Amino acid sequence: MTQLSKYNILLFTALLLVLFCPFLITGAAAQERIRGVVVDSETGDSIAMASLQYKGGDGKWTCDQSGLFDIERAEEDYLQITAVGYKPLKILVASNTPDTLRITMKPDSKHLKQVEVKGKKKKYSRKDNPAVELMRRVVANNKAANLKNTHDFYKFTNYQRLTLAVNNMNPAELTRAGNLKKRQWYIDQLTYCEENGKLILPLSTDETVTERCYRRSTDTERNIVKGRKVEGVNQLIETGELVNKYAKEIFANIDLYQDQIPFLRNRFTSPIGSGAISFYRFYLVDTLMIDNDRCIHLEFLPNNLQDFGFRGDLYVLADSSAHIRRCELTIPRKSDVNWINNIKINLEYEKLATGDWVLTKDDIFSELSIVGKIGEVAVFRVSRNTGYDFSPLPDKVFSGYAKEVIEEDAESRDDLFWAQNRTEKLRPGEDNLKNFMTGLKKSSGFGVIHAGLKILTENFIELGNDKHPSKIDIGPINTIVSYNMYDGLRTRLSFVTTGNLSHHVFLKGYVARGWKSKGTYYNAALTYSFNRKKYLVTEYPQRSITFISAYDNMSPSDRFGAHDKDNFFTILKWDNDNKRLLYNQQVLEFNYEFNGGLETFFSLKHEKQRAIGDLDFGDLTISEAKVSIQFKPGQSIVNTKQRRVQTNYDKPEFYISHAMGFDGVLGSNFPYNMTEASIYNRFWLNSWGYISCKLTGGIQWNKVPYMLLIMPPSNTSFIAQDFNFNLLKSMEFLNDRYAKLDVSWNLNGKIFNRIPLLKKLKWREYIGFSCLWGTVSDKNKPTITMVEDPANPGMMIEKSSWPEGVRMMDPKKPYMEFVVGIHNILKIFHIQYVRRLSYTGYEGVQKNGVRFRVEISF
Repeated sequence: MTQLSKYNILLFTALLLVLFCPFLITGAAAQERIRGVVVDSETGDSIAMASLQYKGGDGKWTCDQSGLFDIERAEEDYLQITAVGYKPLKILVASNTPDTLRITMKPDSKHLKQVEVKGKKKKYSRKDNPAVELMRRVVANNKAANLKNTHDFYKFTNYQRLTLAVNNMNPAELTRAGNLKKRQWYIDQLTYCEENGKLILPLSTDETVTERCYRRSTDTERNIVKGRKVEGVNQLIETGELVNKYAKEIFANIDLYQDQIPFLRNRFTSPIGSGAISFYRFYLVDTLMIDNDRCIHLEFLPNNLQDFGFRGDLYVLADSSAHIRRCELTIPRKSDVNWINNIKINLEYEKLATGDWVLTKDDIFSELSIVGKIGEVAVFRVSRNTGYDFSPLPDKVFSGYAKEVIEEDAESRDDLFWAQNRTEKLRPGEDNLKNFMTGLKKSSGFGVIHAGLKILTENFIELGNDKHPSKIDIGPINTIVSYNMYDGLRTRLSFVTTGNLSHHVFLKGYVARGWKSKGTYYNAALTYSFNRKKYLVTEYPQRSITFISAYDNMSPSDRFGAHDKDNFFTILKWDNDNKRLLYNQQVLEFNYEFNGGLETFFSLKHEKQRAIGDLDFGDLTISEAKVSIQFKPGQSIVNTKQRRVQTNYDKPEFYISHAMGFDGVLGSNFPYNMTEASIYNRFWLNSWGYISCKLTGGIQWNKVPYMLLIMPPSNTSFIAQDFNFNLLKSMEFLNDRYAKLDVSWNLNGKIFNRIPLLKKLKWREYIGFSCLWGTVSDKNKPTITMVEDPANPGMMIEKSSWPEGVRMMDPKKPYMEFVVGIHNILKIFHIQYVRRLSYTGYEGVQKNGVRFRVEISF
């Protein structure tokens, strides 16, 4: 197992959350009816009006328009299913037949040929196509239909509810598992899902009431969260907050007026966006009435069904406005999207007294699973918009940089507030979560499974229980045992205090032992947070002062790793990491994050370094002050116990820092000034994926020992890491000024999807390029002395003041790496081939390499 990206944490946690309940409890009583849905085996679409009849003649039924049925159960009889255009199907109903069925029917090509209208099949063409002409009008009228273009201000109230549930429960199997008499709380929670005809077990809900505001003059959006309420199993673990956060971003609100719609952590071409005509195929179906509005019904689907796009139905007003009245979306069965078995999106627009058409309903239902029927999850996202108002809004509403502002009492709203603001009533099971959770916590085996789940998802052991919440957590677990060339086997015990001990004062640290080096090491950090924390000291926003004292050893390249240097999963190295240093440091840090993505940081550090392993520089003492500013507009942060996770990378990011070393302060003897800056941005290319770019540069202004020069970021493990050089050895180059460019392109399978056979694998292409330009000014170049050759006494050789293997770069020759990778192998593996393009003539240099990581994405 390797690093868990944000996608990993979400999927594994969500699936574990919904998987662990069936192991604790058993199901409901057997039913005397069979419910379910009939679908097309190729497209997954429901089959309306299919007929069902027992061979023995016990009744005849017809599916509804959504393919759903509810029939009597007649065991030991054959159920016959027929539908126009499909091969007849016969199923034996036995004692072990589930009470909920998903029946798949195969299209009957022979029958279709018999009923189709004779004539030559026409190739789809946009020319002289009335559906395309209508869609050109729809696209052209988008600007006039978008509220951001027609009003200086607007605001409305949005009610949203996200529900996670175990999908496709089997009452018959659960009944056989044990006695149900003591588990009435569980039986009461089981409910029938109208969307898929299956039995589900709702596990959690997350409700929010938000006032959404907009000002056109500054193109500023402000979302004010008035109320939030979370119920269910997500409250059992700290990572549950991450599950909810990512689920909301994955199943985000659908804005048809965006050319590229953010959805499932990707970009989907809008069916009414500027690129819709070339990306989709449109077909006229019929005209019909929706309430009192006459509409034209169109169907659409992507030109290539594996591209990231929707298929569905548009209902366009049959007037000059050509406004969307209703939109029903799904994802093609052949789409490259992972984990999604079924998804339905329903958008409704209504006309206000002002004449504006506005979105009032935005609902999503989705079924997910790991493989087949393993780990089946149902997700419901309800969204209602009410109270549209176009009056001017005061400037204070838009003050600050934060797009979202949470009112102080948002999470403590009473029942009256929710009765007034819950514009869509709770579904069965959602209104019973408190009783379900009470019964779950009392069930046998809950404590053991709960503790194991927390360790697996959070990488920490809590020293507490429900009655006495944990004040100290032990972890990270994956750092208990590790290995490096200097220490050999290394053991470590780490801990962190929680908000249950103090909401403002936190202590974290570790004690470690190197069994080969016989060294004992420690790290201790005491933090005072100026703002109150619920549980973790790193909760956003951080506004704190921290004192750190540490004694340990490290490789210089450890500072660039995305993980803790003692992470067990990074033990394997392709490069000898025996260039190491022993450090003893005391640091005082001040960190202040503003809502909206602005972060300021200031630190004072005193550190003593000693060379160990293959390094040789004696002792080095530094006293340093550092200040940095980072701006990530629109960033969204979620905390886990291991680290903070940024959930939004679609806005530019800026960083600048300056470090100043002082001469003669607490024994330091090297003054220096070092400045670094970087800018990052991601560019979406419609269905061609996205390009990520990062430009970094820095200067060391003073004459300094080589350990204070600038070392390029190198990754010496076999795990692929972004923005690090994968074939550069630790300290292979040193510079006192540099510029670095990283460019990567995730193509989302755009090329592979067009290659026969290969497209069935649903792999995704990845291309990357990294380049480093660097130089060393005359004042910092290594000195060369003549010394006796140990291998040939009496012979003199040149010796550099830098360690062996550490080199200067040619200012006219950049270091370059090229990467070609394949994502989405078996949905989770990412493998990349790395090629070193320059400085390949040195001894011990690797010109080629293979790196990998586990990367879960949709």
